[in-house]
Amino acid sequence: MLKKSIVIIAAVLLVGVVAKAETKPLDYQNKRALRFFTKDYNRYLPKFEKITLDKTKELNGYIERLENRLSKLTAKDHPDVIAAQKKVAALKAKLKGATKGGPSPESILSDQKNHKEFQRLYQRNRVALDVLSPADLSKPAEAKRWKKVLKEFADVVGKFQNKDNPDVKKDLQLYAKIKAKVESGLAGSGKVDIKNYPKFKQDKDFLNALYKKYSMNKIFSKGNEAAAKRLLADYDNDKKAYDKLDKKYAAFIEGNKAAYTPGYKQAGEMKRSLRNAGQWIGKFTNAKKEFVAESGPRIEKLMTKTREKVTKAVKEKRPLWFTGGGIGHAMMQISGQLDSLAAIKGKNDSQVKALRGKFVNLSSQVKKAESDLKESILAATKMPANAYSGGDKNKIIDLAVKEWNKKHSKKPVLAKGISMPNWERRTEWRYHSVNGTHYKVDRSYLQVWVIIKTSDKLATQYFIELSKNHMQGDSITINVPTNLQGDVLKTEMLLKNVK
Repeated sequence: MLKKSIVIIAAVLLVGVVAKAETKPLDYQNKRALRFFTKDYNRYLPKFEKITLDKTKELNGYIERLENRLSKLTAKDHPDVIAAQKKVAALKAKLKGATKGGPSPESILSDQKNHKEFQRLYQRNRVALDVLSPADLSKPAEAKRWKKVLKEFADVVGKFQNKDNPDVKKDLQLYAKIKAKVESGLAGSGKVDIKNYPKFKQDKDFLNALYKKYSMNKIFSKGNEAAAKRLLADYDNDKKAYDKLDKKYAAFIEGNKAAYTPGYKQAGEMKRSLRNAGQWIGKFTNAKKEFVAESGPRIEKLMTKTREKVTKAVKEKRPLWFTGGGIGHAMMQISGQLDSLAAIKGKNDSQVKALRGKFVNLSSQVKKAESDLKESILAATKMPANAYSGGDKNKIIDLAVKEWNKKHSKKPVLAKGISMPNWERRTEWRYHSVNGTHYKVDRSYLQVWVIIKTSDKLATQYFIELSKNHMQGDSITINVPTNLQGDVLKTEMLLKNVK
């Protein structure tokens, strides 16, 4: 029994000796690492006295640093090291308990890690992102590359767990901008490729035609009445077509503004065409406003002067004032300006109706004056000039007279000629009323005059209109007036003046 007790006591003493032998002093490296741990722990500990959600990220950062300190300790079984590990575990437990119901420390640490990865990815691509354009993305290799980069961003963003975290919020906002830029660039890459604009040349020709059409200074001034009337009739359609093209080519121009882009040259051409046409359409718009503001008094003044001139022509027996074009030109000018005003303000506008009424009275005065001076006017009216200088003059006249004879075989031509010195060419764009598209018209116009006997003393001059279609092999269309007594342009003269 005694021997057994002695053995037991010896065993206990031996275990104590062995345990004491295993608890070796820390070496220099471990002492140094533990000293740094203790220093940081004592510095961070007060931060954990009052824990709030907004401090979670900061406190997790402290725990992460303390765990990093612990990782440097190799004597894991040493009581001091074990005590240090327990201290960190206690801080983690306290933080977890205080933030119960909020983000877990693990999720916060995960978000911190993914935030760093997101920022690394962004910095790697930031410079290229700043200058990225649809033109770049129109290249297959670039499109493929940026799709891959966007997926890398999406993969990182997909790992975020706490959307209310300030860093996560900023990253998500930045990702949204990156995604929008890349995806809109990919979508717009087709808009910067000239191959996707099959009507580029036609659209550019149309804009250049608009520029020529509207590039007239003082469009509402004397002598421009016919041109103003024509532009007012086309203005709404022209403006809509221009705005449509401006919108159509906006992305193409923007995406090819850099000299290295494939469509740089074409983008520059289209930009100039839009600018030139737009400037003159804008000037016409402003001129319309000025014309409306000034036209009333101007038309009143023209009518007053014309009325005085008609009275004086009758009183002083001056038929040449009618035949020479003075009064006739004034009436055409007034009528043209009235038409322009009506086109802008509407025919039922009170100002337009009042001026139109006065013009009707003036027209009646002119007709009465012409009746009073009819004999003198007839005597003063001479044959028009025969000014055409083209080598095909006789051929053109023969074609016109041939068509005249088909319609009016019983009204033989006494005299014929062409008062215009040359064909008048007009290239313009017209509109399909159904689908709103425009199409090109390229024609030249010429008038042949013919004079026929209308009584024993009188002869009457009429015009035959010729139109040459340059888009159909210069084919010529001839228009002879049908109803010679109707509303047709004609001039009476004494038969003896036809020579």
